[in-house]
Amino acid sequence: MVFTLIVVLVLSVLSVIFALQNTIAISAAFFGLKMHGPLAVFVLASIGIGIVIGVLVMVPNVIKNAIIISRHRKHIDGLEKSLKEQKAQITEPKVPAPEPTAPIVSASEEMTQPKE
Repeated sequence: MVFTLIVVLVLSVLSVIFALQNTIAISAAFFGLKMHGPLAVFVLASIGIGIVIGVLVMVPNVIKNAIIISRHRKHIDGLEKSLKEQKAQITEPKVPAPEPTAPIVSASEEMTQPKE
């Protein structure tokens, strides 16, 4: 961020110096529109228009990448949640549930019980 600010300041100072040194009046025609003004104004306007066109060309890719990054973050959050759940399952002590058993009947009880 600081680097960008420094670059912008340097370019601004160079633009002002350029404008002050190129005050020659020229006339330009563009699709029947005739304009008169200093050379620096036309050059700086052309540079500005080029920057705007460049930014407009980049906007769709920036939006697309932001959407992709958002999807990836959601996927990562889901995976992290799943990982925490699996770690919790691993660290929980597993106590086996007691198996139901039939009552133990001794041989002497079998003989004494009436059969149906």
